[in-house]
Amino acid sequence: MNRLLNVAVCIGICLVSSQAFADPECKTSGSGETACGYNCIVSGAGNVICAERPDMECKVSGSGNMACGYNCIISGAGRVMCARRPDMECKVSGSGNMACGYNCKISGSGEIGCAQTDEGICQVSGDGSVTCWDPERRHHHHH
Repeated sequence: MNRLLNVAVCIGICLVSSQAFADPECKTSGSGETACGYNCIVSGAGNVICAERPDMECKVSGSGNMACGYNCIISGAGRVMCARRPDMECKVSGSGNMACGYNCKISGSGEIGCAQTDEGICQVSGDGSVTCWDPERRHHHHH
């Protein structure tokens, strides 16, 4: 039992760590635009974008929209959205709404809501709206 767990943990960590040491690079597009960072990509339109961290990815959609971050998604309309943190998820609804965060919920009408902290919750209401709530951070005291 424990050996299985160790293997699973290693697979997760080993996969991440092998990707995490990309070298920073600079890329210049045909139109002469240059960007530096990690995992840079050039769009067909000649735009360049690079990630700020080695474990981030960059994506370009067919329509030329670009973004870098974690767990990036592309909507049917060609919008790209990425999460700010590796443990956040990104979702796209059938109607093309997009959101990134924690414990995301999608309603039948295509509304999406995501909590902004990992302790937050989201609930789909009967009217098709999504309500999310995050507990106040315990270490922040507002007086």
